[in-house]
Amino acid sequence: MAMTGLALSVAMTGMQAQDRGMMAGHSQDMMQRQMGQMQDMMQRMGTMMQRAQQMSQQITEHMQHRASGPLADQHRMMQQMSTHMSAMSEQARHMMEQVKAMTNNDAMMQNREMQRDMDEMHKQLGTMTTSMEKMMQSMERMSKRLGIPPTKP
Repeated sequence: MAMTGLALSVAMTGMQAQDRGMMAGHSQDMMQRQMGQMQDMMQRMGTMMQRAQQMSQQITEHMQHRASGPLADQHRMMQQMSTHMSAMSEQARHMMEQVKAMTNNDAMMQNREMQRDMDEMHKQLGTMTTSMEKMMQSMERMSKRLGIPPTKP
């Protein structure tokens, strides 16, 4: 049975609408997954911030008992690094909160270029979170090598 031009046009329009609906559903699923990942990254940053703060306090206490000595400068530098790591973690967490708010803005996310940029931002934040966790682990190993007692969990 041959379709008329009008019937063919209606069928094509229906298929396009169905495709858009499926894409919207896929996009919604992807956005929900990204929101969950963003929440996880924010928690990881919060944990990192606490670890860095604890390390800074531990080093400060350790330095009070050993005000001088061959490792005093290294202890001071480690204390400053842990303070900076805590501040970086806090700032990264705030940035993630802003990205999350932007992602939740439906009007903003209707623009395909904006979606693509936000997807890239999400990916880079994940990479940054992993890198910062590795830096924190390195700092904890360095601190241990300097004879500073490990932080309390």
